[in-house]
Amino acid sequence: VKITGSIVVFCFLLLIFILTFGASFMLLFLPEEADLDSLEFNGYTKYSNALVTTFAMMLGDFSIQDLHASASPPLATLLLIIFLFITGIVLLNLLIAIMGDKYDEVQENALAESKYARARIVLEYEQVIPAMKKEQSRADWYPEWIQALRKGSVEELLGSEADDGSAAWNGRIRAMKAQIEGRSRDLERKLTRILEEDKAAIQGQSMVVDERQMKMVGALERIQLRQERVEAKLDALIAALGTK
Repeated sequence: VKITGSIVVFCFLLLIFILTFGASFMLLFLPEEADLDSLEFNGYTKYSNALVTTFAMMLGDFSIQDLHASASPPLATLLLIIFLFITGIVLLNLLIAIMGDKYDEVQENALAESKYARARIVLEYEQVIPAMKKEQSRADWYPEWIQALRKGSVEELLGSEADDGSAAWNGRIRAMKAQIEGRSRDLERKLTRILEEDKAAIQGQSMVVDERQMKMVGALERIQLRQERVEAKLDALIAALGTK
């Protein structure tokens, strides 16, 4: 039913094109301007006939030879090409896109639609039950509070509350956008984790390098200290030899 209802826009556009091109072809085949004697069948004498002939053109039932009898054969041929292009390519792709989008919408809300149908059936059965039976079983059938659990993430639930409970599917593009955003968030989290791990590893390696550098500085200081002691002993030895 929803898919059929979505074709109304397509039918309206198709009707506009048929009415417009039908009037154009009828004007090109006016008796005072066109060579109607060369036609075996003239489907353009009346506007109603022109509409039927234009609709048949859309289905491929046309003859190029008939266009040569019009007041302007090149213009009639050009109108035919434009009409076939619009109806055969543009409008056909539009119809496919509309039906595909509506089918995806129905599939997206299939679970909700099934629950809604079950609720309607339950309501119809309740209307058949006598009032006395309802009053006797009120405590069991009609509790004061009903707890409902909703499946979904916190962001989805908050988003549905912000939209006043409307969970209408807004087309394949929005679903793809939500999927892409989810993937991008996952990739961002993975990249952040990898960067943190690399940063921690670099910091650990820098600490090891600093520690080794401090050890080398300490070793150089000890070597310098020993060198100073050796020089001091040599000076003392030279001084002792000089006094002798």
